[in-house]
Amino acid sequence: MVETGSTSILIVDDSSALRTILSSHLSVKGYRIIQAKDGHDGYKMYKKYEPDLVISDVNMPVWNGFDLCKIIKFDPNYNATPVALITSSINQEFLIKSISVGADLFLTRPYQESTLIAQIEQLLERGGWKPNRERIEQIEFDGQMYEVPTDWKHLSDIMLNAYLAVIHQNSLLQKLSNELSRANRELTQSKNEIRRILTNTMPEKVVDDLMQKGQVEPELHEQVTVMFTDFVGFTKSVGAMPPSQLIKNLDFYFSFFDNLINKYKLEKIKTIGDSYMVASGVPEPHPFHALACLCVAFEMIQFIEEIPESDTDYHYWPIRIGLNTGPLVAGIIGNKRFAYDLWGANVNIASRMETVAKSNTVYVSEFTLAHVQEYVLYKEVNKEHLDLDVNVRVFELSGFNNLFASPDSKYLPGEEILEVLGIS
Repeated sequence: MVETGSTSILIVDDSSALRTILSSHLSVKGYRIIQAKDGHDGYKMYKKYEPDLVISDVNMPVWNGFDLCKIIKFDPNYNATPVALITSSINQEFLIKSISVGADLFLTRPYQESTLIAQIEQLLERGGWKPNRERIEQIEFDGQMYEVPTDWKHLSDIMLNAYLAVIHQNSLLQKLSNELSRANRELTQSKNEIRRILTNTMPEKVVDDLMQKGQVEPELHEQVTVMFTDFVGFTKSVGAMPPSQLIKNLDFYFSFFDNLINKYKLEKIKTIGDSYMVASGVPEPHPFHALACLCVAFEMIQFIEEIPESDTDYHYWPIRIGLNTGPLVAGIIGNKRFAYDLWGANVNIASRMETVAKSNTVYVSEFTLAHVQEYVLYKEVNKEHLDLDVNVRVFELSGFNNLFASPDSKYLPGEEILEVLGIS
């Protein structure tokens, strides 16, 4: 491929993309560009078009850049055409080989256009250096012998060029290092922000798996306690209360619930309207999952009963709470707006416990009671009066018993329970 123009430059590189990049830098300055795909092809182009300058990559098949440079430079009919070699890094081996084949200039990638053009203009003005075969020295480097021309003017020029190229490379590397450091900081900040957002919607362990593996495998958990809550009279309030006041009230209650969840190390699964779903024992096992859930349930009731019905700032809503314990499946659903959720019959039973519970009471299944029976006041509920579609015994819990309750309230755990749960 040959472009029209006055001064001609032969570009030799086995990468068409890299040839195009260099050509674009030079053609805008009016140079006529000739392209070749390797050293052998480059030599044919050199003989055919007799370019004013040859710029060759070093690493190529067939003939590499050193081969091409040496053939051109040591041709008896050499006409002082300068040869520049391209490299991505200058090291001792590259330097000694370049000197031995008579290279006139080093060009380093990535190119800085102003420096590139200035170097080429100077080289075209100066012309190529013709090696003197009578002034050759044998130099051993890394176990290999090289024939090096001893033209000290040329050697000083080429060493200065190498020195300037290394400085240029170091400058680019430092700039690249700074850019990479900045990009890495921004990436870390973005990852931390994404993690913060995700941990507000799902457990930390699940977030870690999602960010590291890109997916979360569903898991069967053998011992989990699930709790549902629901406000009594909320549906009527929706139509009678301004939206801003409705949200203000829900936020007031749910913010307190969230604090309880953190205190007792439970997992908030989701809220649906005024329903609040919590679990203990997922995604990590909890040795006292039922007791931890129960502490949260009782403290919710304690909090709500302390709100006077005449409160003008926040609407008083009694609460129903239901708990059940057993195996279930946990995992993430969807590929947008990921949601960590729980499935299984035991989740449905917990929901049914809440549905049939009375205001400001906790209803639990026989499976949950088996884990907390020694700590609480309880009585079995006559299922004949319940709209219950599951065959399970139901118990109403009215607080901690005298052995385990706080002196301040039957709804608050005493020191022994707090110690068991590891809460100071």
